[in-house]
Amino acid sequence: FDLTEICKTIFHKPFFDLVDSSGNEILHLSLYKIVIVTGLFYIFKYLAYVSKAFYRHYRLQSHMEQSGKGFVHATEIHFTLADNLISILIWGTYIIMTIILMKIPMGALSVVAAGLATGIGLALKDVLNNFIYGIQLMAGRLRVGDYIDCDGIRGKVESISYQSTQIHTLDGSIMAITNTALFNKNFKNLTKNNSYELVKIPV
Repeated sequence: FDLTEICKTIFHKPFFDLVDSSGNEILHLSLYKIVIVTGLFYIFKYLAYVSKAFYRHYRLQSHMEQSGKGFVHATEIHFTLADNLISILIWGTYIIMTIILMKIPMGALSVVAAGLATGIGLALKDVLNNFIYGIQLMAGRLRVGDYIDCDGIRGKVESISYQSTQIHTLDGSIMAITNTALFNKNFKNLTKNNSYELVKIPV
């Protein structure tokens, strides 16, 4: 009775194994590969967290050295775009490794992607516009924590996503504005250059 061999047999036996007409594997799935993919998920999740933390620490240190200040306000440095780029790179690598591990042929994926590209491009035109404008907003026009004034609505930027920007207005409500609408409007960034807002009081 050898428990090691039994475990190897159970873990490595494919319960979902597809091959094409030429005998090439299309999809190979076993308990061993599911455990590996699940473990890699948590490893890459921790890697994304550590990478963002190191980047934030580096930016804070370099900003304090350049400005000569011992304290940095939360809205002085823009982290949104860098955090999203780090997430895309790390999770993109995870997806590629998962595809290779599961032995999913890239040819089949490219054919499906090419067939859906035109339809998706037309159907998701507004989504893509919001995505592009969201990247441009993250690049420096807006930061989380900024106070803005847009069409008479004044509030604090709570989050910037690839589709919309959430603003916490002065009356306590949360308002979501699409990135396209916000980008095309002449909004005022009241705290872009400073961490305070100038209020004019007529006397």
